Amino acid sequence: MLPANGPEFDPSIAAIIGPYSGMLNDYVRNDLKFDSDLPYEVLTSRVRPWNYAPYENQYVNVAETFARGHDAKSVPACLCGQGLLRPGYAVLRPDYTLDHLGLDPTLRGHLSGAYYEAGHMMYVHPPSLAKLKADIAQFIKSSAAANPAK
Repeated sequence: MLPANGPEFDPSIAAIIGPYSGMLNDYVRNDLKFDSDLPYEVLTSRVRPWNYAPYENQYVNVAETFARGHDAKSVPACLCGQGLLRPGYAVLRPDYTLDHLGLDPTLRGHLSGAYYEAGHMMYVHPPSLAKLKADIAQFIKSSAAANPAK
């Protein structure tokens, strides 16, 4: 049950919550062999109040954290997939994010980006899912070629 001052219905999740819940319950019980009578809760009042204190009046941006943790000793490659639609603004493309990380320019070649029409939930849109699969396969192939096993 959501609080009285919150929405009763979230149309962005209504179409997928049933299949996702069923899939998770099947996976947890049949593959992981975990059985529980506890309900699977999503966006429940049990996790409220949400605490956005570090991000009040701003969007969450992990680019700086990523840039601080990415150096020549870290993972040699990263695929950034996104398709964030920002109402009133242009679509934020992955290259924009990657180009504005503040990384040493010599490390920029470690990063590649891909854009998905469906946004951050590319797996719910069949054409975006197919593109994601192809992009990941290509990323793995090129990463393996650039970093052969010793």
